Amino acid sequence: AAPVVVEMSDDPSAALLVRELARRRRDFAVAVPPDFAVMPAEPAHGGTPHVQGARDFISSGRASDLVLDAPSRAGRSTRIMSAPVRLPGDLGTGEPGGTRLRLLAELRPGAGIGRTWITALPRHQAGPAASLVLLGENTAHAISEMKEGFGLLDFEGRSFPGWHHHKTLVSAAYAYRRLAGASSAGGVRPALPWPRTAPDERLRN
Repeated sequence: AAPVVVEMSDDPSAALLVRELARRRRDFAVAVPPDFAVMPAEPAHGGTPHVQGARDFISSGRASDLVLDAPSRAGRSTRIMSAPVRLPGDLGTGEPGGTRLRLLAELRPGAGIGRTWITALPRHQAGPAASLVLLGENTAHAISEMKEGFGLLDFEGRSFPGWHHHKTLVSAAYAYRRLAGASSAGGVRPALPWPRTAPDERLRN
């Protein structure tokens, strides 16, 4: 299954989702608030695990390994720092001290620590995990394009099926445009021939 990628950086209930995804052993990357509580993956022997907010944890120097230095959509490089962590009180997963997770954080030049993320992808997949967290910037750009060019906000009905139908068609149109590409004249160049069979009646309704 594809990893679950969720933006919850301003949602205080992010821990509930992270715990449930970890309990189900799903691969995920969840953007969490700066004060999201974590503790070291390997607590000091004989001591009480020290719980900190995600941003403070990164600032404390515990995240020492640079995972990725990747260009963003804006053309700048994005540095991602990483550290192994556990969730406080997470003792019911069959692993001593709870499930090992990975805390990721963006380091913005001149602006300090940016967004923080929690992922369940293992250490050897830290690069792909860091790439996932950078998708947030692409998502915002995609939503903006769908608003401006595909009528994302133009639905005026009242039913959920109608709303869902509208959003589905807008998403399909945007995906086709992205996959097909635009010609130099501004039109759309089909990547694949149109289907010869009649569309499913349910799609027309």
